[in-house]
Amino acid sequence: MTEDYFEGGRRDVDENDFFVFKYRSEIDEYAELFRRLKPERIFELGVHRGGSAILFAELARPRKLVSIDLESLPQVRERVERRAAAIGLGDAVKVLLGVDQSDRKELARIAEEEFDDVELDLVVDDCSHLYAPTLQSFNELFPRLRAGGVYVIEDWRWGHYPLDQEERDWIPEITLSRLIVEIVLAGATLPGIASETVVGLNGVSVTRGDTPLDPNTFDVSKLAHTDVSRPAG
Repeated sequence: MTEDYFEGGRRDVDENDFFVFKYRSEIDEYAELFRRLKPERIFELGVHRGGSAILFAELARPRKLVSIDLESLPQVRERVERRAAAIGLGDAVKVLLGVDQSDRKELARIAEEEFDDVELDLVVDDCSHLYAPTLQSFNELFPRLRAGGVYVIEDWRWGHYPLDQEERDWIPEITLSRLIVEIVLAGATLPGIASETVVGLNGVSVTRGDTPLDPNTFDVSKLAHTDVSRPAG
């Protein structure tokens, strides 16, 4: 038996139960996204207790879902992969631990080896919620999405919540919201990067446009801050 959190407090759960740390409205939004997108190749950043990995697996029944985390979570990995096998997705779901989301070389290796270098359908970043590492992940993985694929960044506004001073000490100097602004501005500099960017209260979804992007050179921050001014006259 394991112990987990549920609405209404704590209770014991069995090995087949997974808690998804999301509001019901977020889960409904994912269900609609999966119905529309029908993703076959999913890259998830941030494992926690594995609930979202199993949710995504059951919603999509994908060809491949890879979830990464910086932490060492062997029991979580075992539970996720055991559950995936039980629902007939044993070969499709993989959890990789000790992976830093800012390590672009490792992210590239995973994308090329685990997905056979085929374009991704969906990337979900529910990992550090910090600007710098999230930027590195976006720069590496967004160009690897197919046109029409979706990149989700969760909890973009946590640095702006009303917090007490002790809590605010944890907020970095540059909040994750800066990346969201840069994504929008980059689309103005280079139209076609994204066909749609939807900013919600809990997350942002960026739909990949058809402009060719090279993950070796793509940098959304530089694009956002490009000087596009022209001399007068």
